[in-house]
Amino acid sequence: MRINATMSGTYTIGSGGNFTTLTAAAAAYNNNCQTGPVVFSLISSNYSTGETFPIVFNKNSSSSATNTLTIKPASGVTATIYGVLNNDALVKVYGDYITIDGSNNGSNSRNLTIWNEGSVKPRVLLFGSNSTNACSNNTLKNCLIRNGTTDAGAIVVSDAGTIANPGYFNNISIV
Repeated sequence: MRINATMSGTYTIGSGGNFTTLTAAAAAYNNNCQTGPVVFSLISSNYSTGETFPIVFNKNSSSSATNTLTIKPASGVTATIYGVLNNDALVKVYGDYITIDGSNNGSNSRNLTIWNEGSVKPRVLLFGSNSTNACSNNTLKNCLIRNGTTDAGAIVVSDAGTIANPGYFNNISIV
């Protein structure tokens, strides 16, 4: 879904929402300019069927300290992003000023689970830099992170091309 080439405001993600999948919302974010803060409000409890993994949030040339992206469950919703992906991360953040906040009420509650149940090096979330383009000002907070095995890190801050290689980063917060 293309939204007039610009995005700003709150978009509901899930059955009956502005976007039916987080994959579709990510594609819109990746292909539109931000003209203000964007919130992806997760209104469904499950994000697995219909999703295409990995879900990738690329750099948006309009992102800034003002033009941020926040992904969070809607008020009263407990959500799970679930998939089975081997040798890769379920969710990839390559952009800047992106926050994944698992609280559905603005507190420290943990109402979002991100779970990769792959059996071979399943990563859950990757903050990745592309070449020398730094990945900056991103936050993961108030989330439950589940990994299918113990043979790979669940949350990885790494080069995007080769997971576990060094990359370029600034102000990545995992709370």
